[in-house]
Amino acid sequence: MEEKHASITKLNISVGLKLTMARFINSSLLLVIINFDNTTKWFDRAGLVYDATILMMLMAITDPILYLLNIPGKIKSLKVCIE
Repeated sequence: MEEKHASITKLNISVGLKLTMARFINSSLLLVIINFDNTTKWFDRAGLVYDATILMMLMAITDPILYLLNIPGKIKSLKVCIE
């Protein structure tokens, strides 16, 4: 499936919206679906609140680290050096 955008700005908006939806589904809806059977145990250890807290802490730590590592930029510069 190919998308045709009128400008780079519209492309960036489209990518941003899709990433936001994917992160919301992955971090919020998935946790609720997984813990749906244990609605009485959401506040217990290994319940929904515990899982959400761990997920938020991991996202707060890993996102800045991945940004600092700049892996796509390093791969790009490696490709330029090889060519």
